Amino acid sequence: MKSIDYLRTKIATIVVLFICTAVAAQHRLPVNGEKMITYRGEFALDSISSDQMSEKAVEWLRAHYFSSEVVRDETDESYVVRGFFKMPDYNTDGTMFHECRLKLDDGKYTYMFHNFIYTEPGGVSFQAETYPEGWKGDKRFYELLNNEVVAMVEDLQKYMAQDALAPAT
Repeated sequence: MKSIDYLRTKIATIVVLFICTAVAAQHRLPVNGEKMITYRGEFALDSISSDQMSEKAVEWLRAHYFSSEVVRDETDESYVVRGFFKMPDYNTDGTMFHECRLKLDDGKYTYMFHNFIYTEPGGVSFQAETYPEGWKGDKRFYELLNNEVVAMVEDLQKYMAQDALAPAT
């Protein structure tokens, strides 16, 4: 009888550890050296000129963020825009603010989405990395954040890879 109870306890322990490991793995988002959520990547675009790349990058930023406030950062020559996306599946009034940077360099561009700050009306505001202790729904929160940024990256890649802009005639 003791061996059956011992076996059940071991199996239960293994199951609990497996579940905890699976949940923890789902929260793994890309982070930089300061442990801040940072999506970064690079794509090659050999077939278009640097002027066309710049034009397409600014077009995508303006269209995606509904903003003419695309800034050129002279320190690293990136195009920068502060934007947001709604998180209605998490909270109907929740908004995730962030920064998007596009750096163009010799037939390639590097993107970076970072500085994520979540807000709700009534004064709730926190950096995405500091999800409030004791709140429920962190798994869903990070899943929605990841899904939204991955969709933006895919859209950016698709837009930038479209045929080069037609030359003026």
